[in-house]
Amino acid sequence: MSKHSNNLQKWISKNESQTVEELILQIEKKYPLELVVAFTESPALVPVAAARMIALLAVAAELLAEMFWWPVPAWALGLTVFAFLMFPVGRWQAFSLFRILARRSERHQAVSDQAEHCFTELGLARTHSRNALLLFFNMKERIFLLRPDRTLQSEWPELRIEEIAEQLRSQLQARETPAKAASQMIERVAQLAEARWPNSTSDAPVNELPNAIAWWKG
Repeated sequence: MSKHSNNLQKWISKNESQTVEELILQIEKKYPLELVVAFTESPALVPVAAARMIALLAVAAELLAEMFWWPVPAWALGLTVFAFLMFPVGRWQAFSLFRILARRSERHQAVSDQAEHCFTELGLARTHSRNALLLFFNMKERIFLLRPDRTLQSEWPELRIEEIAEQLRSQLQARETPAKAASQMIERVAQLAEARWPNSTSDAPVNELPNAIAWWKG
């Protein structure tokens, strides 16, 4: 059981965490699966949004110069560009304007990249049977993904990742808590696992990933 951090407690209580972990433990004891639920507040990094903001600032500066006859020296725009290039881009993501300038599809792709990094950093890519499944919650972007091991996905097409992910998004949009949505998703996976491995018993492989719930800093 992973340490229940203050960041994690913002989104899932200790009691909810224990409930989800118990559901995961039941599945992992019975079926050859490794499940991990990860939460993060890391903003989606869309570098092209920085270029759009620079262009927007340049247009705004030009309009102000035209309207009020304010001289806008070239070095001012150059300094702005330099700031965007040198300052960690991720910190600009906190600004609403920056996020508006990033398309939803671009932010979704960025979160998908985050899920990929999280999958690797938490060790899900190194399971012996290549049977790991990650449920990834980006609470800042309100984007939620299922990231299976590619071997698991290819060998288990009935899992229907996109269908489960869409169901998860619908549950969260209906204002269900992340813990409840995660529990329902895990129960759905258990039903699919029972159909795939009808004769599975407690002799399932040893649990390789004891951290059923994790906080990912990004």
